[in-house]
Amino acid sequence: MKRWLALAATTLVASAAAVALPAAAQAAPAADPVQAVKRQFKAGHGVEVHEISRLTDKDSSLGIRLNGDLQFGSAGPVASDFTLSWVIDPKTREQLEKLSTDGESFTATVFAPQRVVVADKRAYFSGEPYRGQLPEGKTWVRLKEKVPTPNLSSQGIDIFDPAVLKTVLKTSVGKPSAGARYQGVVTYAELLKARGEAALLPKYGKKFAQRKVSWRLWTDDKGLPQRLRTSESTGTGKSLTVTTTDTRYTNWGIPLSIIAPPADQVIEDKDLPTGIVDPKEVINTLSARQDD
Repeated sequence: MKRWLALAATTLVASAAAVALPAAAQAAPAADPVQAVKRQFKAGHGVEVHEISRLTDKDSSLGIRLNGDLQFGSAGPVASDFTLSWVIDPKTREQLEKLSTDGESFTATVFAPQRVVVADKRAYFSGEPYRGQLPEGKTWVRLKEKVPTPNLSSQGIDIFDPAVLKTVLKTSVGKPSAGARYQGVVTYAELLKARGEAALLPKYGKKFAQRKVSWRLWTDDKGLPQRLRTSESTGTGKSLTVTTTDTRYTNWGIPLSIIAPPADQVIEDKDLPTGIVDPKEVINTLSARQDD
């Protein structure tokens, strides 16, 4: 406004009518996040992802931290390279150590950070949880089943699916300006329909379909997502659990070339004595043991 006034003062007779900005120039419309994301789908480029997802109930808290790169092709994500680590509150960790015969060494191994690479629809795992089980010369474990997406985010909202992002934004309240925050509530029924999976709704049931996800999305002035925060809850009273996921997206357009690990360093998960380590399954098993 000051720049406009200064320019007007040198060329026009000062008057309110002469220097008033048109309404359209005062507030530029917010850029469309859907189109902004789609423009990033270029082979050999991607985005950095940093995420913390936490599930909390009345007695404990378990979190998953994800950091790494997501590589795009012309239609969306095609590969990823992430470090995954678990965040456990002290009380839960102490309980797990008491239930396990190996105590502290057990939790230190099972919940140690893992590196996960997804390329050509196959997932490869490496890290401390597998070190003692791998034959000499092998450093990676390949999952037998193909993975549907390299996006390992815990978010129920996939911003890299244009149809999903469009559906979510339709539930936004208010009219954000450029670089502003969107927020709203979306149901899993709406998300499944956007993903073209409406046929699965009867399988999951009405209760799941009606489950709500509260969300907030921050974008830059180009419409590119910078942060997505979601929250959802299940159960009531003492059975209430709350899941919150906070994801940051940085360095959009970064050059990436993610490939599968060398074949001679890979072992199939079926050849691993204990298979792929899933700490959530470990917790469920130990909790059941505690209930017995």
